[in-house]
Parts: sequence; C-alpha cells; structure tokens
Amino acid sequence: MTEYTEYITPDGETYRFDTHDKFLLSETGLGMPPVSYITSRSPTQHGETVLDYRLGTRVIQLVHRRNACNREDYWANRDELLDMIRPNRNGISTYNLGKLRKVFPDGSKRDIYVTIEQGPEFAARDTSRWDEWAFTETIRFIAHDPLFFDPVQKSANLTLASNSGLTFPFSLPLLIEDDKINLTLTCTTEGTEDTFPNIVLTGPMSGVLVRNTNLDLEISFNYNISDGEIVTIYLQPGNKRIISDLVGDITGVGYGLSDLATFRLAPHPKVTNGDNYIHFHGAGIASFGNTAISMNWYDRYIGL
Repeated sequence: MTEYTEYITPDGETYRFDTHDKFLLSETGLGMPPVSYITSRSPTQHGETVLDYRLGTRVIQLVHRRNACNREDYWANRDELLDMIRPNRNGISTYNLGKLRKVFPDGSKRDIYVTIEQGPEFAARDTSRWDEWAFTETIRFIAHDPLFFDPVQKSANLTLASNSGLTFPFSLPLLIEDDKINLTLTCTTEGTEDTFPNIVLTGPMSGVLVRNTNLDLEISFNYNISDGEIVTIYLQPGNKRIISDLVGDITGVGYGLSDLATFRLAPHPKVTNGDNYIHFHGAGIASFGNTAISMNWYDRYIGL
C-alpha cells in the first residue's frame, strides 16, 4: 500500500494530492491540536489548579505542487483544484464539511472534517526560472472539530427474534424476566479521545434506560416504542437529539435526560483497555417481535 492524502468534498468527490502529476511537498498540523486548560484558584492559593482541558480549532496546511504538459492543462488543473475545495459545494439548506483523509501504508485510514480557510492564491511566479506549466501552492484547511476519526464504524448489536430465539454476536451478561430485559454490552474504543455514539432501539420496548457503568452516565426516557418502530439517540456534540422514525423528534419526552449532553465512550486509561460497559434496561418486550438494540460509533484520535 502507498501512503497518501486526499480531500473528499461534501458531495463525495475526491481530490488526491499525490498522483502521477501531483505532489504533496509538506503537510503540517496533524499532531497535537491547540490545548487550553480550565483552572481554578482559591483566595490564598499560589498558582492554579487544573480542572480539565479543551482542544482548540486545528489548522492543517498543505504545500501542493501540480505539473502539466502545456498551458491549457495548467489552467485546467487550476480550475479543478479551485472547484474541488471551494466552500460552497453544499446543499441549499445545510452547510456540510469536507474531509481530509490520510491513508497509511497498512491500508488504515484517518479522517477529519475540514473546510478551506486560505489558498490557493496562485501568486506571481518566480521570474528567476521558467515554470509556466505548473504551480506550487499553500492550501490551509481549518478543522473546527480538531479530532481525527477512523471512518470504519464500529458497533455492538443485540437482536431478539421470535422464531430463532436470541442472537448474540458478542459475550454479555443477560437477564430476561417476564417482559423486561437487562443486559450489558461491551463497547471497546481503540481511539485516544472520547467518542459519542448513536444508540438505536427497535421496538417493542418501553421505559428505556441506558447507562455507561464505567463513567456513571445515564440516559432514560419514558416512551413506548411500538413494534418495529426505530428510535435513534444521537449523541454527537451540536447534534444531540432523539428521533423516532414514526413520529419524529421525541427529545423532550419523559424524564431523566440529564446526561444526554455528556454521555460518551471513553478510551484507555480513563476506561481500562477502552472497554465501556453499557447497561440497557427495557420493558414491554414480551412479544419478542422485532426488539433490537445497537450501539454505533467511530474511534476518535487526538492526532496523527
């Protein structure tokens, strides 16, 4: 495998920065993002006490050269680059981000959401040498979410089927009593930063409680999920909501949503080996019709 970097536009087009006529001369900003610390100080304290930290916006800068064989191709190459990275490759009502993707020699990938901040400028050429068929440009992307992630989604799933019994694609403690279910999924993140999963619940089910026993975080709401109805709990920052495929947004339904803002999976060493134990409780599943539970997430990384 060859290591390379590419940009994926919001509408799914790809521009690779190193092919037969393209060269990536340098890339910076892939390591540790800016860090600021939350501190406190008592009236008589010398210095400060560190309470927590926050990661700042990441800037990624690429120096990109592209060659051509004639002046016509030179202008076509300029047009292609500008068209691919322009900030308005979006839908009408939403602003979507592009992705920078780093592909490693072993075939693994890391993505980060970005938008263009500066460049290419196509400044006047160096008059001391002839270079009329190529350009070398600095392109600066900004990543408002500074974390990289593995684009291969991870999941843990449980299905209760009326005819075939129970299907367990993993090991878990399980208790089914009358119409209630109590189970714990092991959700292992191999990243280096917290990640915010989606929780997908397929009815019939009611009185749902989801708890990360490692972090003592809990989501509960009083809503009767009908047979075959799918309720998805979205936990990504800035996009936290609970959606039913039948009735729409039910975020405000019921009670006990105090940890909806902070519910997450934590990496090692916050959680040993990244093994997060997620406990589920639900009632109203006596029919064993379509009841299913799944957790979906992306491993996130503080840098490359």
